Amino acid sequence: MIKKYFVLLFLVFNCSFLVGQVKTGDKSIDSLFSVLPNIKIDTARVINLNLIAEKYRYLNPNLGVFYANKALHLSKNIKWNDGIALSLRNIGQNYYVLGDYQKANINYDKALTFVKSKFYTSLLLNSKGSLELVKSNHTKALEYFFKSLKICEEIKIKSGIARAYFGISNIYNRIRDYKKAILFNKKSLELNTQLNLKSEICDNLSLMGEIYRDDNKQFAIALNYFFKALNLGTRTNNKQIIAHTNAKIEQVYQLQEKQDLALKHIFAGKKIAQEINDNRLVSGFTVDEGQIYLLQYEQDSLNPKKYFLLRKSENLLLDGLKYFKKSKDLFNISVCYETLIYVYQYQKKYKASSEMSLNYAYTKDSIYSEKAKETVKNLEDHRTIGLKNDQIKINKINLEAKEKQKWLYIFGIGFLMLFGSLLFYQSQNRKKTNEKLQSLNSELDLANKTKIKFLSILNHDLRSPVYNFIHFMQLQKQSPELLDEQTKKTIENKTISSAENLLFSMEDLLLWSKGELENFEPKLKSVAINDIFDYTKKHFESEEKVTIIFENFENIILITDEDFLKTIIRNFTGNAIKALEDTINPSITWKAFILNNEIYLSISDNGSGSNQDKFKALYDENEVVGIKTGLGLHLIRDIAKAINCEITINSKIGFGTIFTLKFQ
Repeated sequence: MIKKYFVLLFLVFNCSFLVGQVKTGDKSIDSLFSVLPNIKIDTARVINLNLIAEKYRYLNPNLGVFYANKALHLSKNIKWNDGIALSLRNIGQNYYVLGDYQKANINYDKALTFVKSKFYTSLLLNSKGSLELVKSNHTKALEYFFKSLKICEEIKIKSGIARAYFGISNIYNRIRDYKKAILFNKKSLELNTQLNLKSEICDNLSLMGEIYRDDNKQFAIALNYFFKALNLGTRTNNKQIIAHTNAKIEQVYQLQEKQDLALKHIFAGKKIAQEINDNRLVSGFTVDEGQIYLLQYEQDSLNPKKYFLLRKSENLLLDGLKYFKKSKDLFNISVCYETLIYVYQYQKKYKASSEMSLNYAYTKDSIYSEKAKETVKNLEDHRTIGLKNDQIKINKINLEAKEKQKWLYIFGIGFLMLFGSLLFYQSQNRKKTNEKLQSLNSELDLANKTKIKFLSILNHDLRSPVYNFIHFMQLQKQSPELLDEQTKKTIENKTISSAENLLFSMEDLLLWSKGELENFEPKLKSVAINDIFDYTKKHFESEEKVTIIFENFENIILITDEDFLKTIIRNFTGNAIKALEDTINPSITWKAFILNNEIYLSISDNGSGSNQDKFKALYDENEVVGIKTGLGLHLIRDIAKAINCEITINSKIGFGTIFTLKFQ
């Protein structure tokens, strides 16, 4: 008891030492060991230990089992179910390499009871498929691979998809459906190449060699793939790949009856398989060696040691058969039975040979039976139908989603249109309100301007004549003795003239103010220019000092507002008369004429002329002051604008002034 205790302590100490200090020579494993002491998170330690266990599967499966068990113990302590499942799978994987398929299967099944992660589930299903494939349970193997594939497709794990494709390709190769075997293996190789998974690429190349080897014995193509796999495995120091590829190369040489080359690769591969404790592969090499000795016996009948070769072949084949029976590897069992048939025949053990024939037939039927093929086909069809059904469901969901999306779009567009309409309606109302406010503001501003103009005119044009009239009346009443007959007559004439001008100014003022209030809306009609000239002549007939001439040779008729035109002509005439007060032989000429199909009226005087500033009111709307008496140029400006009359001025100092009216 004490001895066992010390042994246990010794093992624990040494294993702990290994975890922290071991140097394997494999860079990938050494790097995992180097970071392990620094990992503080338990889940990360579990993953690291499992990676070590997986790496040891290719070097030393016993150590792989050891580190996977350490990961399992830690996973149980932290109650991490996926960690437990992953650890159990790695224990199973290492037992698989050791050839203990029963323990491998037990650990896989335990792992499936703990696993939560879909990815880990796919790994376990793939491992179960590989185990059933070794046992030649092709139907079960394919079922597991398809389940693994479906999960990996759902979660979009390319490495898992490639792994499942590889397993499916293996099955089709076993049942001699080489076309499908190549198809699935190419899919797997393409994904593994994208992911740069070198070990998996080696497996793909090796499997491709197997397919071409078995399919019409295309040995040259098969050897090309095998040597590619061997070279890549050697570069990556993957001993399992090197051992397995040597096995496949020696089988090709064996089929080509190149026994020496075959034995060379058998011995090389068997040595590596023994190093990594791959018992299944060691047994495979053992059987292949037995087959070569049988061939050597058949080819060299004169060799005195030929019976020794036969006996050696029998022993090797029985050793291999014993292992494969234990592991229930039907494929390799059938190979052993088939070879032993001939060994026993040459030894003249016909009963044993017959027994081997029956066993071989039974085993072969189990592997290649039509029922098994049909089951595999049914599984494939079931997956195809399942994929189609899934696609139909997806399409249905997509259609429903698109339909919902369509109605959401319609509702959204409708809502946006309604909201847009409300905004547009509100905007239009606001625009109309703003326009009304702007119009009211404009009218108010115009009214204020009109008021200012009105007051200015009252102040300027009406005050003076009224003041003269009041002054004369006060003088006549209070100091009549100061007025002689001549002075009295002169003042009376001036008062009468002022009163008349006041009357005219009031008429103009009323017209202008009415026009301002009504926005100068003219009443258009046909107006004879001769009638306008006659009215003007009569209006100023009391003016004796100034000669007024009217010329209308073409008897022009103009469509305009008669009152507006009379006011313009009367004011221009009155202003001209005032401008000629100090002129010798003053004269005014009104002309009406047509030029380029347009009607013109002009008034010219022979006064002293003036600069442009004096006529500023004609073109500046802010100028409101009249000219001495009379309403002034601002009235002319506004009413001329109302009847679309354009006024131009040509005044030269010392030569007089010409105003030209152009009617549009």
